[in-house]
Amino acid sequence: MKVTLIGSGNVSEYLCDWYDIYKQPVLQIAGKNRKTVSALARKYKTKTAYKPEQLLAHNGIYIIAVNDDEIANAFNYWYNGKGTWVHTSGSTDMKVFGKKPGSFGVMYPLLTLNRLSVASLFFEIPFLVEASDRKTLLKIKSFLKRTKGVFRQADSKKRLKVHLAAVFLNNFIHHIGTLSFRMIKDIKLHPTVFAPLLRVTMINIFSNNREKLQTGPARRKDMKTIEKHLAMLKGNPEMKAIYQVITNSILKNYR
Repeated sequence: MKVTLIGSGNVSEYLCDWYDIYKQPVLQIAGKNRKTVSALARKYKTKTAYKPEQLLAHNGIYIIAVNDDEIANAFNYWYNGKGTWVHTSGSTDMKVFGKKPGSFGVMYPLLTLNRLSVASLFFEIPFLVEASDRKTLLKIKSFLKRTKGVFRQADSKKRLKVHLAAVFLNNFIHHIGTLSFRMIKDIKLHPTVFAPLLRVTMINIFSNNREKLQTGPARRKDMKTIEKHLAMLKGNPEMKAIYQVITNSILKNYR
């Protein structure tokens, strides 16, 4: 199936890597940023488009992989009335395509994607999909099967709720991890010492008993330890605020 990517950022590069693994060639990469578009096109030996008139027409899939607030502008700028047009956002409604006639959908990859990380390439991508009609849905599913992508149907409301949950589970945890390792930098303790702890934490989160498996000073209402921690964070009001909010949430959850 022919594929055109609109955009040349993290998601586009990741999808190019993914499609390359499963021998799904990208016909063309389109975007206004000539530098990033041409670099990505050279890397994957494909064609470029910098203006709408350069976009090749086909009956395959046009994937809009740009920042959420640019999806509507990108669609209106590049849309040629051909093939099936999808975006990759978890938080953007299908209404972004407006009332133009055609075949539209969403393929939201529920995975953290960053061009600097290759770790996610070792996992199957679970896609949340939505389509304007049954024929389009079958086309999207057929395409994902070619690239070994697993998929589940989710309308815009469900997808937005999943996106919010993913922000808590991935983005916030990643940020807290960054803060944690910054905290121990001065004592020269190698971060890998935390690896077993993080592995067990992830296993516990996915357990049906996750509520019962919560540990820590807030869970056992160890106020003396909490007070010690807060005193240590006195010089860092932002981290102290994060500690207090999450501690209070745990205390409230296990009253």
